[in-house]
Amino acid sequence: MTLARLERVAGACGAALGLGVYLVTRSIPGPPSGGWMEDPAFWPRILAGAILVLSALLALRPGGPERAVSFGRAERGLLLLAISAAYVWALGWAGYFAASTLWVAIVMLLAGERRWPVIVATSLILTVAGYLVFWKVMVIALPVGIIDARLGLASLYR
Repeated sequence: MTLARLERVAGACGAALGLGVYLVTRSIPGPPSGGWMEDPAFWPRILAGAILVLSALLALRPGGPERAVSFGRAERGLLLLAISAAYVWALGWAGYFAASTLWVAIVMLLAGERRWPVIVATSLILTVAGYLVFWKVMVIALPVGIIDARLGLASLYR
């Protein structure tokens, strides 16, 4: 497969994804007042539109060099995708803190980081920062799972 063809296929897939996400957001009910900042579908629609437009631009871009594309390092990307899917699945039963800390550590290992103090510190800092942004600033409920409850972290979600 050539690079130009890969870009067209990826752009078409991304445009289809953006359109699909936009169509799904149409079923999200809005507030009675109709205020745009109160509408829970506002940001998902903005992101869906951006994905759709940027992917369409990639798909419709004039062809670049017709060189072959090697997928020799695709395993790492596929592994990251699988780890991320497992993270989303684990959020429900493990909880935000346990699943997120482990996910960040695994991604760092996959990226090549080998210093354990750096991995542990970064995992904890990013997890706490995510908690502060989502729960305390945006008031978005985070999942409390069995592991979070056993570690005594459930009280943070009040």
